[in-house]
Amino acid sequence: MGIKDFGKLYKAKLTTLKQIIDSNDGNDVRFGIDISVYIVQHMSRTTKAIDRYHSKPLLPIESLARYCCEVVVKPFIQAGGKVIIVFDGARHPLKGKEHEKRYGDPSAKKARLENLYSRTIPGSRLVDSDVLKEISIIKKELLPLRPDMIWLIMDALKKQFEEKVHFIGAPYEADHQLGYLALNGAIDYVYTIDSDIMTFGVDVIKAIKQDGRCELIKFEDLSCQVAKSMDLDKNNPPILKLDKNFLHHLGCFLGNDYIDRVHGNGKTKAKGFVSLLLVNQNEEGAFLEGAFHTNDAYVKLCIENSIKAKVKDQDDRAKLILHWSKCHAMYTYGPVFVIEPHDGQSLREAITALGNPYNVRLGQMDGSSLPWNETLDGEIGTLVGWNPFEIFREQLYGGVDSMGNTPEYFYKECTIMQRWSRKGVVINKLPLPLFDSKEMYHGSVLDLNAIPINSFALDDIKFFLSSRQVNISQCKEDEIYQHADKIWSTVGETLPPINPLLMRGSGGYVTPELLQAKSQDHSVSWFRENDLLKEIRKINISSLFNDVCFYEIFGKRNGTRKRIVFHLKGGSYDLSQLSATKDLTIKGDITKNLFVFQGSCAPSQRLKDGNKEKFYSTRIVIELKEDGSFKEIRKPPLTSCNCPNGCIVCSHDGALIYMLYTISKLPHELSFDDMARMFPEPVNIILRSPILVKDIWPPLTSDDNIKKKEYKKKKLKSKATARSVGEQNNRDEDLLSGEDFDEIDEYANEMKAIDGVRDASSTEMLKICPIIDEWVEDLKNGKDSNGFDRKGADEYDTKLRKLVEHRNSDLYRATQLKVLERVQKAQNKLKKKNRISIKMLDATVDTREAVKLSIIQKKEIKFKDINLGK
Repeated sequence: MGIKDFGKLYKAKLTTLKQIIDSNDGNDVRFGIDISVYIVQHMSRTTKAIDRYHSKPLLPIESLARYCCEVVVKPFIQAGGKVIIVFDGARHPLKGKEHEKRYGDPSAKKARLENLYSRTIPGSRLVDSDVLKEISIIKKELLPLRPDMIWLIMDALKKQFEEKVHFIGAPYEADHQLGYLALNGAIDYVYTIDSDIMTFGVDVIKAIKQDGRCELIKFEDLSCQVAKSMDLDKNNPPILKLDKNFLHHLGCFLGNDYIDRVHGNGKTKAKGFVSLLLVNQNEEGAFLEGAFHTNDAYVKLCIENSIKAKVKDQDDRAKLILHWSKCHAMYTYGPVFVIEPHDGQSLREAITALGNPYNVRLGQMDGSSLPWNETLDGEIGTLVGWNPFEIFREQLYGGVDSMGNTPEYFYKECTIMQRWSRKGVVINKLPLPLFDSKEMYHGSVLDLNAIPINSFALDDIKFFLSSRQVNISQCKEDEIYQHADKIWSTVGETLPPINPLLMRGSGGYVTPELLQAKSQDHSVSWFRENDLLKEIRKINISSLFNDVCFYEIFGKRNGTRKRIVFHLKGGSYDLSQLSATKDLTIKGDITKNLFVFQGSCAPSQRLKDGNKEKFYSTRIVIELKEDGSFKEIRKPPLTSCNCPNGCIVCSHDGALIYMLYTISKLPHELSFDDMARMFPEPVNIILRSPILVKDIWPPLTSDDNIKKKEYKKKKLKSKATARSVGEQNNRDEDLLSGEDFDEIDEYANEMKAIDGVRDASSTEMLKICPIIDEWVEDLKNGKDSNGFDRKGADEYDTKLRKLVEHRNSDLYRATQLKVLERVQKAQNKLKKKNRISIKMLDATVDTREAVKLSIIQKKEIKFKDINLGK
């Protein structure tokens, strides 16, 4: 950006912001910042910001506001300075070619992007990696600044730095507006990475570090250094100082954002060009200070001589010289908002005063308002060929103002950044998205039909799911996108996000505050153990709740219904962790009489190593009638689970519901301890304990296995029951052994019929209440779900202890020695009979002996706190 190779002609001074402020006596030192440069810098380098920019609906880009506050502005404020932020305005007509070179044809790229969005993997809203890569490239090239981004930046800066930061808008280039402010004493230094502004006669700061270190280029030093780097002062002891007009022509020769460099016109040839422009040489051939040709015809001749070697055609040279003159004029007389203070105030005072006490008009950077030359005479030093003022007026309000406001009224709105010069629109924050005509937080509503899911930022997809109470904390990145795809294909368009009033904050992860305490002091008391049993029996859930009630909140989902039974009978819940309260009500609706239950459920029956302490927090909300009896179970998000299926009633929720049902069916005279002994031992406790293999898989001819077969025959009371259980397809079986978020697949197949997939609605619904009723009878009789005598962890411990004691006894060792003797005799007979190699047999015997000896020579076995021999 700026003049090509200009950085090779000078050397910046290394200093700090604190030293710069101290050199000005520390009195109200002001720094002007071309903020647009740093907006582009951050947006082009930050993938998340790019993804959020292209989101639908639009999302605020908070990272951009943080970058402007913490990286761009904060070092100046920490050093004790004040900052004037200047925003670019309308696109400069002379920069049309440069913008096309940088960004290409935006309309063609937008069309290509929409085409790529449509190339999703069949049956999903995801795209493959090649398409995603091309999408990312195009999105990076389509990042024009939006008014809501300007509002967000200004709002963040004002909140953090208050009166130490002020904002000014430019009609076109921020460089020209900053040059105008600096030349008229409103600011002291300009912070930018653009080298154009260095030729305006201002002092520039570059490359600031967070600790305040920076580079300073003072204009006085710059003009001397440029002359020295081109050997213009070698015959003259006093360093030659080049004026702004000379530097502007040098900028056009080297090429810049307004005019391309003629091929070959680099730093080396620049010396010959500038030597022609300098006059009044002394006798030694040295140039005098400030010497510069002012004759337009001569300057044109110098320009023509510098390009004729590469531009052969005379008409092309004439066009280039005319374009040169326009660009040179923009360096000298660039259009700016000229600020005219009231009541004798200085410009420096007026731009930071409350109420903006000044008028605004369009003028040149030097403050003049001379008419622009629109005759194509190519006169050097004037603006020729077009009138940017008229173009700007047309862009700003279409040339017509129905309210009767003067152009100056709009100019002032643009100057104080209430309106943006580029679009002529009022600068406002991004409106909140709507869901069912209700305002929601940004990010809780995403159009995943318009944009592929995996082209959104990962954090935005996480927030989208979290705002619907879908827990994906255990999922990997690819799994999160896949899970979002499943959610969207089933309930995504209809599943509402949590009400904004029930959330904390508007970004990152959400914490739902769906319930609140009834009492004014916010106290909540919880029922546990025997008190809890009494309250469960009062609501009479077993007589009022049935499979029809459960269907209304759950649907069919037979595979997931099976998981409910497995969770309940397999000990996924620990009764001692169950608690409940009647002191909560719905936030915003205190008239509801609720009974809230909380529990912890094991994720599945096949807990993996390192995962045996994991639990999902479940919550069941029951609405009660006026008499305190059961009315209904409330649907999500009130009823919830923090598993990946939190947006629907999952198997963990279902198991807790039927656990309450089971408790109410058991005899009311049972105490909590009696009931805890009747329920299955919690699976987490069982799986942490060593268990004998025969207790898990009894021998086929054992009494336990015979009892199990008889029990199952008894349970299959009719062919209809057998058919309803036996006809479940393989997908249901996979569901039982799959991951928790696989339940959403079954939910999807019930929500809509998909070609080639058997719709779950075609099967007979598996009724859980009769299964639980039978299981209750088993519990009363002390039987488990297989008809065996129910065993707890203590019983497994006792059997294991006895086994260890037996294997450490002399009797067991003697028995093993007799077995070894018999094995050796058998091996000897086998040697003689089959004439097998003695060497191979010895190896076999040695191996068997090693196995047997390992049994005899038992290592020290520690079982809980008991040492059972050596």
